[in-house]
Amino acid sequence: AVRARDFELATGIYADLARSGNVVATYQLASMYRAGRGVERDLEAATAWMLKAADAGYARAQYSMGQLVLDSDKSQEGRKKAREWYEKAARQGHTMALEVLKTMNQPTEQIFSGNSAQQRAVVLSQAVRQGDVEVVNTLLETYPEVLNEQRQRSILVEAIASQRADIVDTLLKRGADPNGIN
Repeated sequence: AVRARDFELATGIYADLARSGNVVATYQLASMYRAGRGVERDLEAATAWMLKAADAGYARAQYSMGQLVLDSDKSQEGRKKAREWYEKAARQGHTMALEVLKTMNQPTEQIFSGNSAQQRAVVLSQAVRQGDVEVVNTLLETYPEVLNEQRQRSILVEAIASQRADIVDTLLKRGADPNGIN
């Protein structure tokens, strides 16, 4: 429906799916309210739906909550709340949230301190696919165990597939073993 630009139909579909607990649909519905597509523009409804998706752990919604908070509250307290949402999204590897945090002078290594080893591995994989050299370097410098023997080849293959010679070089310098890669 969105591709056909039938936003009213799309909004109805998203609403049905959101009510049944689909977090992506909840985010999309919030976006429809925020933009006024298929419904009357309603920032209160957009915020309520976005908060529901963000609280469910959806990184795009967490990033958007940071934006919504900053748009509505420019105070120091508003910046603090927005930063908290950006940090939640960034911990999941949301690149734009990381970029915003950099502009807020938030050290990248602090962002990942609350992550488990598994979460850091997921973020490393996403950073490799997205070509975010700074996040790759930060994770490898601060948490060298993230490049354990089991993950080395798959991370290296992702870097090669993404055609990121700079990341391949970084991974090799950090000890990634290319043996066994066809």
